[in-house]
Formats: sequence, C-alpha cells, structure tokens
Amino acid sequence: MNAELLRLAAATLVGGILYVAWPWMAPADDLFRSTIAVVPAVAAALGWLGRDAARRSGRSPWRASWLEWALLLATLFSLPFRHGLGWSMDDGPWAAALALALGAAVRRRLLDLRPLLGNGGGAASRAVPIQFFLLPLIVYSAIQPWALATRPPDGDEPYNLLLAHSLAFDLDTDLRNQYEDGDSLRFMDRRLEPQAGDPVARDGSQQSRHSALLPAVIAIPYLVAGRVGAATLMALLSAALAWQCLRLARRVYRAPGSTETGPFLAWAVLAFLPPLLLYAHQIWVEVPAALVVALALDLILGAQPEKSHTRLQRRRDLLLAALLAILPLLKLRFLFLSVGLLLVALGRFRHGDRRLVRLALPGVAVTAALTGLWWWRYGNPLKLYTRGELSTLTGPPWHYIRGFLGLFYDCAFGLFATAPLWALLLPGIFWLMRSPAGRRLAGGLALCSLPYLLAVVPRLEWYGGWSPPFRYAVALLPVLMLLLSKALSERRLDGLRLLVVLLGVPTLLLTLLWVVSPPWTYNLADGYSDLLQLAGGLLAADVGRFFPSLVRPRIATWIWIAASLVLVPVAGLASARAQTRRWAGTVGFCLLLAFFTLLPLLTHRVPTGRVEVEDQWVEKRGGVRHPGPWRQRRPEAAGGWLIGRGHQMVVRAVPGGPRVRAEIRLMRFGLGADTLHADLLLPDGRRQTVGSWKASEEGEWRNLDLGPVDWPAGASLVLYHPGRYRETQAGLVVDWIDFRWLASEG
Repeated sequence: MNAELLRLAAATLVGGILYVAWPWMAPADDLFRSTIAVVPAVAAALGWLGRDAARRSGRSPWRASWLEWALLLATLFSLPFRHGLGWSMDDGPWAAALALALGAAVRRRLLDLRPLLGNGGGAASRAVPIQFFLLPLIVYSAIQPWALATRPPDGDEPYNLLLAHSLAFDLDTDLRNQYEDGDSLRFMDRRLEPQAGDPVARDGSQQSRHSALLPAVIAIPYLVAGRVGAATLMALLSAALAWQCLRLARRVYRAPGSTETGPFLAWAVLAFLPPLLLYAHQIWVEVPAALVVALALDLILGAQPEKSHTRLQRRRDLLLAALLAILPLLKLRFLFLSVGLLLVALGRFRHGDRRLVRLALPGVAVTAALTGLWWWRYGNPLKLYTRGELSTLTGPPWHYIRGFLGLFYDCAFGLFATAPLWALLLPGIFWLMRSPAGRRLAGGLALCSLPYLLAVVPRLEWYGGWSPPFRYAVALLPVLMLLLSKALSERRLDGLRLLVVLLGVPTLLLTLLWVVSPPWTYNLADGYSDLLQLAGGLLAADVGRFFPSLVRPRIATWIWIAASLVLVPVAGLASARAQTRRWAGTVGFCLLLAFFTLLPLLTHRVPTGRVEVEDQWVEKRGGVRHPGPWRQRRPEAAGGWLIGRGHQMVVRAVPGGPRVRAEIRLMRFGLGADTLHADLLLPDGRRQTVGSWKASEEGEWRNLDLGPVDWPAGASLVLYHPGRYRETQAGLVVDWIDFRWLASEG
C-alpha cells in the first residue's frame, strides 16, 4: 500500500510540474493545461485499482497493449507543441484520443472489478467494495478539467455558485453585493444579474429563487478551490450515487448462486454513460436528490415490518425521515419525491403503525417551517411560486403526454436520444412484470415516481431550461437503474445481445461526442439538437425530420415511439437456437451500419414536407432567429427567422412531383420590411418570380398561399426582401413553409 501511495504521489507531482511548466511549451490559457496535469495521477490511480482488484480476486490484471500506450504517449507529447508545429487542427481530435484512451482503461478496470462482487450468496459477498466508488470518481476527475475549460456554467449553475460564494465569504445569502461587485467573474466570463422574479426580503436583501442547501454544501470546497472545488464535490456525490445504486440493485435482486451480472452491467451504464456522466462535474441539485432517493429506497426496501420496534429499525426510520425532509430543502418540487417515497413506505408497513408518524413528522415540520420562513421574509409562503405553478392534475392531457414522452424520446433532451442503451428499460419492465414479486416491486417504483412526474412533465420547461438532457428526471435514476438491472439480469441473451449492439454502439459514439464537445449537450428547445443541426448543415438537407421531437412534434416522433414500444421489448424477450446466438451481435451491427448508410440517402430522396426555416440547413443571408435563443418557455412561442431589408433565405427542397403548392406562415415584427418576395432559383442560375405578399398589422400571423407552380429538378425556393442590405431587428418573421407536391396539373 505504501508503494502505491508513493506512485500516486509521484504521479501527482509530475502533473503539478507539467501544469507549472506549460506556459513555456504552449499558451498559458490552453484548454489542455489542466487536463494534462491530471493525466499522470489518473493513470496511476487506474493502475493501482487494477492491481488491487486482481490481488483480491486472485487473477492477473488486464493490461494495456503496446499500441494503446504508443497512441497515448504520442498524443501527450504532441499536445504542448501542436501550435509551434503549425498544426491548425481543432482541439477535438486530441480530446477524442484522450477520451478513447480513458475508455479503454475503464473497460480493463471493469473486467478487473467484476469478480469482486462474488456470487451473491452470503451477506459478506453482498457488500459493495469501495473500488466501485473509486472507479467512477477517477473517471469524473479525468473528464472534469476539459469539461470545465470548454463549457462555462449555465442555467441554475452560476446562481448556485454565486450563492456558494456569498455563503463562503460573507456567511449570508444576500446577493446584492455579489451582483454589484461582479463576483461571478471568478467562475465565468460575464457578470450575473438578478433573475426575473427573484425575491427581495423584507429587510431589503436581494435573495435568489434557488435553495441555499446545495450552495451551503459546496461552500467550503468553493472557498478552497473555487469552481473546481465545487465540481470536485459534485463528482464525489455522483460517484456515491453510482455506488449506492449498485448496492440497492444487489439488495433487490440478490439470490443464492446468482452471478449478479445485471446489477453490475447496469452500474456500468449508470456510472460511465449519460446522463450521470454529463452531470458529474456540474452544479445542479438533481444528482444530490438522486442520491437521497437511492438511500431512501435502500432503507425502505431493506426494512423488515415484523421488526419495526427494534432499536436498529427506529434508527433507520429516523434516517429515512431525515432524507425525506432533505428533499424539499434541495428544491421545493422535490417535495413530490418525498410524497412518493412515503407512499412506498406506506405500502411496506402495517396500517396504523407508529413508525409512519416518525417518518412523516420531520418532513411535515421542515415544510411548515420553510413555508413559514418564506411568508415571514417575502410575504409569500411559496417564496416566488404560486399555488397554480405547484399544483398537479391541472394541465390538459396533451401536456402530460408531451412532457413524459419528451423526457425519453426528444432528440435534444430525451434519455433514449442521449444514450440509446437506456432503451433496455422497456424489456426490463416486461421482465419485471412476469412474477408476483416483480409486480410488487414495479408497483412500488411507480408509486415512488408518479407524484413527481405528475408535477414536472406538464411544465413548459420539462426539457430542462439550459441544462444537459433529462434534467427533470435525473432524480429518478435509482428507479431506472433497478429496471435496467432486471433487463440485463436475464440469461437468455439472444435478442438482448442484438439490442446491446444495436443500441450500445451509437451510445458509445454519442458519449465520445458529449465528452469531446460538452457544449453540444446544451441544446435549444427548437425541435433539433446541436448535433442534428451540424449534420443538416454538412449534408445541406433536413436531417432532423427523421428524428423524434416533442418540442416540435412530427410524424417521425410517433414512428420512433411506436417502433420502440413494439420492437425493443419483442427483441429483448426473443429467444433463438443456441447455434444462432453468436450471430446476434453481427446482425445488430449490420442493421446499424445500414441505418447510417441509408440516412444521408433518405435526406436527399424523401420529399420535403414542412420546413422550419430557422434550422441550420436552410441557407440564409442576414436576419436573426426570432424569438431569441434564450427566451423562456420556448415551446409555447412560434419560432422563425426574421428577414429585414436585403436579407434572403434559400430552401433547397426535395421535390415530390413536378408541381407544388406551398403555404408560408408570416408575421410583421417592428417597423422594418413589410413585403416578402418569393423566387424560384432554377438550376441554370436564373430566377423566376412566383409570389409577393404584403404583411398585415404588426404581431398578426398570416398563412400565405403559393402556387401551384412548376418545380424543375434541382430548383430552390428563395424568400427575400429587396433593398440595400443592412442589419436590423425589425422586418418579417417567417415561421414555416409547408410543401404539398402535385403529380400533375391541379
């Protein structure tokens, strides 16, 4: 052990020397400076973890090949000198090389750690070794410097950090002097301003709408190391969440003689893939809430009702009551999680048992004290909310359907779009419902989740509001891991192996992209994602129409949902002959390859229907997105592109016939341009005028008809306003264009 500590200390010293010496080799503000400084320590820690796991299991550790070492060393040595060598290549390839090296090392450590779980037989073997906490922590620590360097805090993050700054240096939550002094410049490149509706206390102090519990927890790490210290504590909480979820899954699915493959694989998915990987270095309340939920479920599912009056059980009840009280202190909407967990406890304990009072009383007292404090300080017992904003079962059914499906299927914010491997939840639900014990567990998990989901899914910001994907359901990750563990526990791997390849390969590719480019995880609520916008721009075609969106519902949305609800469970439950099982992975890979091959062809062959003109594949000269990208409650606003004098857009539609009718949605905004012209750009470069419209009163949407007109092969539609080009914030807003193709005259 002493030798391992010496190795780790020496590696840390080498990293420190590299950090100090970096300005002599490369620019001091190089994005890789902090990353390279932690690489030696990460390598030493991963090496120790592999050797320790091998020693405990009596096996030889899995080692890196010489090719892997050569590529890693070549990357490390070339990084400081890439600018001096005149390489104009973007930083992405070097970040990808380091991420691939980390991924290969994690795979080897997973093989080393797997035997440490034992066979699930005795009580000792059910204990989760600390190595299953350390491996995620090492991975998060390796990714953190690059992520912090390439992505400034956004959404709730900067306000949580500013609250932590105030608590650390002023020992209060009054942010007035923080705003005046520009203290946010310590962790980001702009000055923060109070958010609209932030409460002002009766004593005149400027407060934040956000809870002070998480900022209080990160205040000391922030005082020591600023944003890096706060992010490090979040990495610790994220690793603890992964470890606790593994412990919970083993408790639920333990069985004599079981190899517990399912919980182990589900832990690997949870710990090293999105969404947790994206939140591990960010200052959001959802990860601490998920940790509290995992601890509470462990206490509830591990309780023995027949021993409810023992001293040990009373202590466990007090701990559970404290956890239920903590949730609303993290965020008021987490009160619904406390209600769900309390309902699960009601189902586990005898009716009228006094322990229920012990569980509910602290939470009720904390909520009453919190609302009383807010009423006294702000004149509103809900701080800044109204009762309508916190009420459930008040919205139209469509809002609930859209929000729930969007959490999983939306191309920018959905779990399945961010990490498709999580779609194995669907066969997991089927497997869980096959036995009476599984149905009881499924009922408890649904009871735990339902109150919270009813509160959040109808919100017009269910997509998260400037956060990584799946924000509002991250707190339910322990519930999802139990379902995933069930799917991966089945030994009939015929269809499951097909699904793992079919869903796992794109998941790994997407994870690599999210790690290399953290800003791509922050999407706008416009029915696309940054990745799809990039693909559409590269292919000069509407790629997004083939992927599901609940912000902008389209036909592809319902096709993907219907196909997944039918095909994924059927494939996961399918059984094949033993001699054909080995072909399942090959079939999955071929299907995946066929999809990626056909997609570019389909974008240029399937006729264009509706065109959302703000999308990147539509060529534009001048103009701006309307409304702006940072508008709150974005899905309720009709979006579009503002065209002023001298501006134009070119729509290269895929024809579905020789003639076309089109409908254009238009609105006048401000006192700028008021006339929209439409030309047909022919393949030989000539332009043929096909329409002209004058907008009506300002702020009034109109649907304009175009055609029918002949559409030669290779033609494009040009919308423009004549005149001298100039930038303006007024003009005509074009929302969308609907093309209806005609096979003949008429």
